[in-house]
Amino acid sequence: MSGTTYHHLDNASSEIRLLKLHKSPLQYRKLSCTLVQVPLAQAPKYQALSYVWGDPSDKIFITVNCADFGVTRNLYTALLRLRRRFRDVMVWIDAVCINQSDVAERNEQVLKMRDIYNKAATTIAWLGEDGDGSIRIAFKIIKAFAHILEKYDELTIPYTTYVELVVLFYPQLFEANTWMALERLFDRPWWHRAWVYQEFVISHQVVLMCGKATLDWRKLKTACVVWEPLLDAYNYCHLPKETVMLIRAVLETFDKDMIIQRSHLFPVIANDSHSDAIPVLNNDTWEDVYQLRLASNGLGSSAADLEELVIANTRRKCTDSKDAIYAFAGVDQNQKIIVDIDYSRSTEFVFADFVKCVATQKRSLNLLSITGVGVPGRRHMNLPSWVPDFNPTDIDKNWYFRYNQRLYSFARDSSHIERTLVSPEARFSDDLSTLTTQAIKIDTVVGLTSPYQGEILEKIWEEWASFAERHYASNSAGGIPWRQAFLRTCIGDCREQMLSTLERLGVNPITPNPRKDFMSVATGFFYMGSNGMMAQGLSEASFLYRRMLATWVDPHQNGDANDVLTRDFLGPPNTFAHRNWDFNYNPNFTELEGNLKVFLTEWMQAANERRLIATTNGHICLCPTSTKVGDIVCSVPGCQIPIVIRKAGRNFVVVGPCISCGLMNWEAFNMIDDGKASLEELTFV
Repeated sequence: MSGTTYHHLDNASSEIRLLKLHKSPLQYRKLSCTLVQVPLAQAPKYQALSYVWGDPSDKIFITVNCADFGVTRNLYTALLRLRRRFRDVMVWIDAVCINQSDVAERNEQVLKMRDIYNKAATTIAWLGEDGDGSIRIAFKIIKAFAHILEKYDELTIPYTTYVELVVLFYPQLFEANTWMALERLFDRPWWHRAWVYQEFVISHQVVLMCGKATLDWRKLKTACVVWEPLLDAYNYCHLPKETVMLIRAVLETFDKDMIIQRSHLFPVIANDSHSDAIPVLNNDTWEDVYQLRLASNGLGSSAADLEELVIANTRRKCTDSKDAIYAFAGVDQNQKIIVDIDYSRSTEFVFADFVKCVATQKRSLNLLSITGVGVPGRRHMNLPSWVPDFNPTDIDKNWYFRYNQRLYSFARDSSHIERTLVSPEARFSDDLSTLTTQAIKIDTVVGLTSPYQGEILEKIWEEWASFAERHYASNSAGGIPWRQAFLRTCIGDCREQMLSTLERLGVNPITPNPRKDFMSVATGFFYMGSNGMMAQGLSEASFLYRRMLATWVDPHQNGDANDVLTRDFLGPPNTFAHRNWDFNYNPNFTELEGNLKVFLTEWMQAANERRLIATTNGHICLCPTSTKVGDIVCSVPGCQIPIVIRKAGRNFVVVGPCISCGLMNWEAFNMIDDGKASLEELTFV
């Protein structure tokens, strides 16, 4: 289609184009359409299409304004499904309604997309054709799950009891074929596209369409109520572990976060006539359960700002890498961070400019906690080291980056208290090649272990543990024993230190019992080990646990389990872990083994593509694999997580984040107070 077919849009009246899809009683007659220009406020009733463009080389021609217009095969099949026999249909489709060859128009129309989708009567989420009929089956399954909850919505029963009833009375929903159909549904490319997030979240009504089959998004939302606890169903539903593994594999490929975020981030939309209230089961709601998942992905319960949205959705795919930022610009409800949308700029400039916008508008440098030359999967190699790659390679397999999202979440949640109130004094060069800011040089790297690169943990734990015992200085982490510091560092456990600060400030956050985090591991070591429970019944996955137990715990030693726990793990009575430990806790074997599996999973995820390092003053830290002896651990005002940096001529490069007990709780600023360090200006390239 020639550019002259498009007529100039009047930005002053907020004009958009709508595509009138002409009726046809014959299914395979060539699609004929007309573009209609209209101010958005005066637009007639229309549908908006959310879809994946598909292979740009595989095009089919339709007629638009009496001229041939090439569209991808996926869009063509969507238009065939939307066309009606006896009436015209008005629809908004980005590939047709925006002149893609006009960069200025693209920039302007992208800013309007939030309002375009929000004003649409319905957003059609086109998933593609349903060749084998599996998606039609999946839609029926989702409706069945939703019907269950709607049927029992009035019952006031405990959450877990409710799920037990579902498993008991609807066994057909837990057959392998059921979850294989759902797996095919959630594997559709639509779920993984960057622009889908905005299109889905801000639309008043969303209908999923695959071939002829349709599903109201509210049914999917309701089904999630039942699905979430199934991830741990073997604990209380007596489902076979094989079934639970299949369910887990399916649900972990499905972006449930997008479903729940739609309600959390936009309560005005969520409470309109199109939306349903989320059912409440006793005082244990699925919303409460989901808060933990949202937090782990970098989102809080309130409306997220652009920085949080970008980080939480980095795994999404986009044809143009700049859309890793631009696709979420219209979703920042509070407009805390405003970026200029300009597709004529390079990707590297757009990413660097985003860091600058966050630093200057939000007064935060927490993005430094997820970047560095040591971060694997950087697609855009010309980025400065201080700029994250917001569109990295293989994000689904990149546990390093996914764990960095959790570090960012910790940094964000901590940034409103105490020392991070110190705003960064950041300056950027005009070409955004350098960042100059103040920093505290904490310590120098003097020792390294072998890196962990996904192999069996047994191969590295003895080396790592021995390394930590040799190099760790207890005064570097407030006097806690080396075993506690070692295991906390291995799993990247920041939570205890944040809770300790909140406690010191007199804040009482609603948080899980500390033993459910790091302390669950301490429980396993010393209650089982000291009471001779270490031999029978442990699964094959617990072999490493037995090795560590045999090395660290002597079952014939004097003193009861609490004495051993205090001496070797909790540390002095004045430490946070000691003060908050429940010495009356008497866990059963199943709970301990479950805690161990969680710990091993956390270790594998946190330590992947990282290694332990030791510093001059006895800190042990978890750092990127590429960390070298002579690198410097430093703390930057405005960034909660310490980082590793490296000298590069007169300047420095960021290597990556640094996880360490004794450095995550603003201790570097105490060094200034004690006269042991000072702020100095560093330039990063």
